[in-house]
Amino acid sequence: MNQEERRKNGCLYDPYYVPDKDREQTGELLERYNRAYTRAMRKALEPELFALLGSCGEHVTITPPFYCTYIGHIFIGDDFYANTQWMVIANGEVHIGNRVQIGPRVTVVTPVHPLDSGLRATGLEKALPVVIGDDVWIAANVTVNPGVTIGDRSVIASGAVVTRDIPADSLAAGVPARVIRKIGEEDRQKLLEEYNAYLQDPDV
Repeated sequence: MNQEERRKNGCLYDPYYVPDKDREQTGELLERYNRAYTRAMRKALEPELFALLGSCGEHVTITPPFYCTYIGHIFIGDDFYANTQWMVIANGEVHIGNRVQIGPRVTVVTPVHPLDSGLRATGLEKALPVVIGDDVWIAANVTVNPGVTIGDRSVIASGAVVTRDIPADSLAAGVPARVIRKIGEEDRQKLLEEYNAYLQDPDV
């Protein structure tokens, strides 16, 4: 297997096999994007940024500053929003569904370094994919670790460290994150009441 095949298959590989020019292209664009302090400046750069992604849906917003490696390994669905200081260490692929919301200072990590110090010193590593389903909300200061899948419609509470899969329709919190409870019809009905009250507000 070549280095790219080894990376995709979760085997040890050399992360520096990517040509320097590809790293420099991403770094230069991100530097310009992160200096975009007005909405108009950001919008002007979005087509160039989104074209480098593995794939990008419609109505995608990434609030600078945005930090990532290997931007071509990030796949984003429709109606996506990431708040400021989103960091993605995307040596492995990161697949994000539709209508996902990312809070400020969220970190998604895919590399896994060897536990053995001698092997770690070689610079070799593994890369495990991260999958985030549809309608997921990841709140502020969350870390998502390599190889994790977060199921559809789940919520990850602020400050959580996600080290294992989270099933669909779950509220997860803590370090390491664990499922606190399921999100169900009672939650939906309560929010519908608040939403209906909002619609009836005469100031709307």
